[in-house]
Amino acid sequence: MELTKNQIERQDLVDDKCYELLVELARKDIAWNIEQIYKVRQAVQEVIVDELKLMTKKEFYPYMEE
Repeated sequence: MELTKNQIERQDLVDDKCYELLVELARKDIAWNIEQIYKVRQAVQEVIVDELKLMTKKEFYPYMEE
């Protein structure tokens, strides 16, 4: 089973917004680094999913079950 087009678009949206946040807060162009983006994504997910309970982990950042 593969992710749907909408799920992939959601992943891209989340990753892009995390990158944009880093660039905006740094006030500099920075290289795209998925490890740094992942750290930001995890922090945001913790607030949106775990603390505010606004959506599930899978809704926030779709993934495939193993």
